[in-house]
Amino acid sequence: MLLTIDNFSYAYPQANSCALLDVNLSISQGTFNVICGPSGSGKTTLCKAIAGIVPNYYGGGYKGDVRLDNISNINRKIADIAMDVGIVLDDYESQLVSLTVEEELAFALQNRGASEDEIQQAIPQILRSVGLEGRETYQLDELSGGQRQRLVIASVIVTRPQILVLDEPVSALDPVGAAELYTLIDKLRQDFNMTVIVVEHNLNYVLPYMQNLILLSDAQVLKAGDLQETFEYMFTAHQNNSTNLNLLMPDLWLVKMAIEANSSAKFSKWRNVQSAISELKTFLGNETSYTFPSPILPQPTAGNAVDLQALNFAYRSGEPILHDINLTIKQGEFVALLGHNGSGKTTLSRMMMALNQPRSGQVLISGKNIKGLEPADLADDIGYVFQNPDLQILEDTVFEEVAYGARIKGYKGAELEKMVTDALAATGLTHLAQAYPRILSFGQKRRLGIAAALVRKPKILILDEITSGQDNIEKILILNYLKNLNEQEGLTIILITHDMPAVLRFATRVVTLKGGKVVFDNSVADFFSGAHPLNEWEIRTPSIAQLGNYFNLPNNDALQFAQAVLSIKKEGGRN
Repeated sequence: MLLTIDNFSYAYPQANSCALLDVNLSISQGTFNVICGPSGSGKTTLCKAIAGIVPNYYGGGYKGDVRLDNISNINRKIADIAMDVGIVLDDYESQLVSLTVEEELAFALQNRGASEDEIQQAIPQILRSVGLEGRETYQLDELSGGQRQRLVIASVIVTRPQILVLDEPVSALDPVGAAELYTLIDKLRQDFNMTVIVVEHNLNYVLPYMQNLILLSDAQVLKAGDLQETFEYMFTAHQNNSTNLNLLMPDLWLVKMAIEANSSAKFSKWRNVQSAISELKTFLGNETSYTFPSPILPQPTAGNAVDLQALNFAYRSGEPILHDINLTIKQGEFVALLGHNGSGKTTLSRMMMALNQPRSGQVLISGKNIKGLEPADLADDIGYVFQNPDLQILEDTVFEEVAYGARIKGYKGAELEKMVTDALAATGLTHLAQAYPRILSFGQKRRLGIAAALVRKPKILILDEITSGQDNIEKILILNYLKNLNEQEGLTIILITHDMPAVLRFATRVVTLKGGKVVFDNSVADFFSGAHPLNEWEIRTPSIAQLGNYFNLPNNDALQFAQAVLSIKKEGGRN
């Protein structure tokens, strides 16, 4: 065994409980391993233990051992462990150390003693492989969040470590970029007999590659084995005690397990949509057409929340980011703003907040031209949750962080306390009210940003990649809450995301950018109908939408799709 973890427990300094408890794992050389589980279950800490960062850097209390090739990580120099273990943290921004793309990659290779010729040869190759070709001289602040994440990954894999540990490595990437990156990682694994250990909330991305699945909850390993064993455990646990572990499963396997549990069917290990379609066709037989009713969508109010008129913007002279954008968003809409990394999504949203000023054109918020205004002038109209949650943290406790904006607006006493308490409850942070914000997990910091924005009761809420770093349990909790605010109180929501299942389930309208231009603006149902070139826009149709479209059955919920299939089978035909 390459990696062995024996009865390992760990608690961070001054923590009241263990971040890992009695963990036992064995991981073989050259395998593709995936760690999943609810937020706060210990996934990131497990990654840091494998890389020797805990306990060797953080200190704290521990027992047991973590061994690489039978050599203990405990009290070993992190620099020595790093020669064998490369790690990409969930907070990938913290790993950037240079000013330009080229310098960032050269730094990693110089630490390994690579010659100048080797460095100059390696840099273009690795940039090409991660989709950053030609950006050697770019300043890091000129890259999008997704491009910076690609760069961090490149700086690790360029050194070809024996073990590659990736904590949410595609959280900021568009779906096509995520799929391409995992294909590259699996190729490296095969070519160099590299061991891959990935923390991933979206198991749809890793389904074609993973060999072993490790399920964590409450600091403990609930199950570790091949995907059949672990998925069966997750589905059965949900059936037996009403936990939400099934929400962590990929849609294909949720469909598979639900049909198998309620019929005599036994399907193979579905790795892709094509396998599922083939076996479902056999299961259903030659049935006639079936039509399911279209959802009734809420109608937005008549007023305009956002009105962008002939908008143009560029960071660099001669390199425009946004091209002649004309876009109107009605008050009360739930809009998903989509596009590949670098397409201009975050830049466009920053212009709505007066964080950037257009080269030409106008931005109107609630009918008011915001030219010359500061972001603070718009705080009563717009709440903004940044892609990097650390940029918004100001206070020393979670409670005070959420209360900050409401205090500025004049709320105090019992009314303020209720507002903050409600916001914490809605985002699943009640138990962390007195915690120091900067020690929260990356996903918890994202939820904190949402709570801090909501407490000011804005008319418009812009959310930049809030679902990355969130497990499906917490993601659905938050998005259900936001959806209720959207439908019941008319809150306008602009969700910037690469999370297509979230778009499919919660948004009502999609605006898609490519190269700084609007290439699609219509309903979610139309967007995922199969009638548009999503691949050309570097967007992938979710597997459940592909299944639903193929069989003309519900296409936005795995369990509804499975129930429809079972109903057809039971009735002996479609109607």
